[in-house]
Amino acid sequence: MTENTKIMNSLATLARDYWRLLRSYERLIAESALNNHNRLKSNYRNAERRLSIVLDEYNLKIISYEGKKYTPNLAVTVVNADEFSDNDELIINQMLEPTVMHGEQVLNIGKAILSKEEDV
Repeated sequence: MTENTKIMNSLATLARDYWRLLRSYERLIAESALNNHNRLKSNYRNAERRLSIVLDEYNLKIISYEGKKYTPNLAVTVVNADEFSDNDELIINQMLEPTVMHGEQVLNIGKAILSKEEDV
């Protein structure tokens, strides 16, 4: 493994974990008192913007397929696949981890929870 590959894999892991942290922070904002709401949202937007700047610098993309129709060719691991049949029309209800890509190369396969399209 080249040094560049190690660096890109480390950045992908860091991006994935930062994304998860932002998602947790987003849930806290939704539950926060109104007097803190604007300040917390501002902090969130700033952190999200800074992540985007770093990702762009290294040609990395974080992809969330939430709300999209599920197809087996997506770069996601489905954690609840055993709950559905092959004929079910499925959508990605929730991303537990994003897919992280460098150009066209998948560095981190996302983790998703599916739902039947009719249940949403």
